[in-house]
Amino acid sequence: MHIKEICLEGFKSYATRTVVPGFDPHFNAITGLNGSGKSNILDSVCFVLGITNLQQVRAANLQELVYKQGQAGITKATVSVTFDNSEVNRSPLGYEQHSEITVTRQIVVGGRNKYLINGKLAQPSQVQNLFHSTDKSKIKKVIEELDEKKKETLKVTWVKVNQDFGSIFSTLLPGTMAKLEPPEGGSFLDGLEVRVAFGSVWKQSLSELSGGQRSLLALSLILALLLFKPAPLYILDEVDAALDLSHTQNIGRMIKTHFPHSQFIVVSLKEGMFNNADVLFRTKFVDGVSTVQRTVTKQSK
Repeated sequence: MHIKEICLEGFKSYATRTVVPGFDPHFNAITGLNGSGKSNILDSVCFVLGITNLQQVRAANLQELVYKQGQAGITKATVSVTFDNSEVNRSPLGYEQHSEITVTRQIVVGGRNKYLINGKLAQPSQVQNLFHSTDKSKIKKVIEELDEKKKETLKVTWVKVNQDFGSIFSTLLPGTMAKLEPPEGGSFLDGLEVRVAFGSVWKQSLSELSGGQRSLLALSLILALLLFKPAPLYILDEVDAALDLSHTQNIGRMIKTHFPHSQFIVVSLKEGMFNNADVLFRTKFVDGVSTVQRTVTKQSK
C-alpha cells in the first residue's frame, strides 16, 4: 500500500484546495524555497496518520494547522490521502476488495475533529487499526519464532544487517568498508561493535572519523536496520542538510538501489538528492498561498 495522491484544503499554507497527484510508488522528492510549503506536505500526511505530538508538525495546537489559524475567513483544514491498495497480499484486514483507500481528516476552528475512510465517518482507532492491521500477524509470528529459535533468528538478522550496513556505507562514502562484529573473545549474542576501514586500513576507534563521516556511518546503520524489515513508506525531511553535495548525491543513489520496494517522500534543498527522484514536486509561495508543481524525472519505460 502506497500513497497515490494528497489533497490539502485550508491546511497550513495551503489555503485553497490543492491536489498533489501522481506519487511514484518508490522515490519522490519535494523541493522549493524556504517557506514555500514543502514540509507542510509531509506534515499533512502525518496529520492524516493521526499524529498526537503536534510539535512534530510544528504546531502548538490543532488551530495552528488551519490556514492563518482561521483568521483569514478559512475556518477548517481538510487533508485526504489516497493509497493504492491493489496488492491484496499487503492490504489491511477488511479492505482487500478496495483498490484504493482514501483517509480524510478534518479539523474545524473551535475543536471539532473528524476522520473518514472512503467517505464514511470513522473513529481515530479505526484509522490506526487500518495501518497496523497488516503488521499484527507478522509481529505475532516473529515473536513466536524468536521464542523458538532466538539464537538462529538473531544470527540471520546480524548477517543480513551487517551485509547491508557495509554495502550502504560504501555507497555513501566510496572507498570505505564497515562491519558489525562481536567483541574480541565473544559471540554476537554478547553484543556487536562497529568497525570502519578506509581502503585496507581498519580504524582502531570511531573517534578517528570526522563528524560528517560519523553522521554517514550512523545513517548507514539505521538504514541497514530498516532494510531488514522494510516499511512501505519513508518520510525524510532534509536529512542531507549538514552534508555536502557529493554525499547527498550518494544518498539519493542509495535509496534507488537499496530500497526498490519502498516509497520515499523526501524534502531536500540540494540538487544531488532530488536529481535521483522519479518524481519531483516544486513548491512555491505565491500571494500568500502555497502551490505545487509536479515533474516526472525518470525516463519512460
